[in-house]
Amino acid sequence: MEPTAAPRNIAPFSIVGVCAALAFFLLPLPQVLASLRPAPQPAPVAPIAPVAAITPAEPIAPVPVVEPTAVTPPAAIVPQPAPAPAPAAQPTPSPTHYQDYNFAYDYHIDEAQIADAKAFAQSIAQAATQAAASAGQTPTTPHSDYIEQMRAAGYNVDLDKFIALKMHGVSPQFAQEMAQSGLGKPTADELVALRIHGIDAAFIQKLKANGMAPANYQDVISGRIFNITPEYIAAMKAAGFTDLSTRKLVELKIHNITPEYIAATRQQFPNISLEQILQLQIFKITPESIQDIHKQFPAATIEQIIRLHIFKIDSAFIAAAKAHGFDNLSVDQLVRLRISGLLGDSDSARAERDAGRAERDAEREKERANREVERQRERDQQQKEKDKDKIKDK
Repeated sequence: MEPTAAPRNIAPFSIVGVCAALAFFLLPLPQVLASLRPAPQPAPVAPIAPVAAITPAEPIAPVPVVEPTAVTPPAAIVPQPAPAPAPAAQPTPSPTHYQDYNFAYDYHIDEAQIADAKAFAQSIAQAATQAAASAGQTPTTPHSDYIEQMRAAGYNVDLDKFIALKMHGVSPQFAQEMAQSGLGKPTADELVALRIHGIDAAFIQKLKANGMAPANYQDVISGRIFNITPEYIAAMKAAGFTDLSTRKLVELKIHNITPEYIAATRQQFPNISLEQILQLQIFKITPESIQDIHKQFPAATIEQIIRLHIFKIDSAFIAAAKAHGFDNLSVDQLVRLRISGLLGDSDSARAERDAGRAERDAEREKERANREVERQRERDQQQKEKDKDKIKDK
């Protein structure tokens, strides 16, 4: 068995020497490799585009043609190989105002030329207005002038009233026309109501020409609401009812009193009054019913006809009374017979129910008519108070 050789001891000095030799040879290696590659060429610099014109904040009126001074554009920058491109020069701001920078300054237009251009534009606008007036066209009025014109017409109201007047088409001309209609100056609310119901000065004059004498604008508006037309007033006037107040005309329209109804009732009662016609219509008594009653009672009055209608005494009831031997009974006797129930309990009960129902219907109709008249009276009173307030304000 051979003996194992002992390991060699490497001196520290030899290792340090090897490392120093490697470092000496490796440090110049990047410079050697860089010298073998071609040098990179710098990228060409693009020419700077001219600054685009900025649109001015306010439009400038057209001006006479001015020849701008030729401005030499800057020479294109030739790209040069350089390590880094030079920084671009910042444009120097113009000493003039911003709104004249893009136009007046660039084209060398002074303030005198701008003033001439504005005067030229105003002359063109005036010429266009005159041409529109000569052609029969109304030039457009700016909206801001509406408030001033309404205030000049005497309507210095709040913003809500101005908005309501404008929305409903109340113009200063309309306000002036209504003020000259003979009923005084209308309020802002009345102007709106007049426009809503389609009332103008011509309509009021036509009402007056046909016999209606409205005391205020509320009368005219009430007449319009209940469809009191000039034709209706003329028909009532032809029927012999003249000098009717607005309240009476409204009452006639509420109960549907037509000229035809008046003519039919006059065939039975030639001297019938307007109040009696209203009573007959309130109880829904038709001219045919009056004619049937007159066949049984030729001398029956309007009040008796109303009583017979309330208690449902018709030709059938009168025939039943005659069948029991009750001939030639008066109106009052027939009413007592209906109430007494002598013609049978069932007939009596039915008659009482019918009579009670008729009376209740009549009472309700009267109450409705009275309420409507009372409401109209309250509206008239309110209008009078408004008129007093306007007189105090003046």
